[in-house]
Amino acid sequence: MVQRLWTSVLVSGLLAVILGVVILAWPFDSIVIMALVVGIWLIIIGVMEMVAGFTMRRDAKKVESKITGPRPDLPQAHMPPRSSV
Repeated sequence: MVQRLWTSVLVSGLLAVILGVVILAWPFDSIVIMALVVGIWLIIIGVMEMVAGFTMRRDAKKVESKITGPRPDLPQAHMPPRSSV
């Protein structure tokens, strides 16, 4: 987990440096490049957030099943969603 976080921060910093150099070198032409880089960056971050969300959900279900134990009235592979109040 720490390795993935470190890699994410490193890639984000590297992209920021590259974008800064491009903007300084070509301030008017860099608007299109900056839009492309930011768009790609947002797509990557969005995918990473979705993967993290599904991973946390799966891990939370594992922890919940260890805390509450298996329910004999349900098959092990299926846990019904809990209603939120």
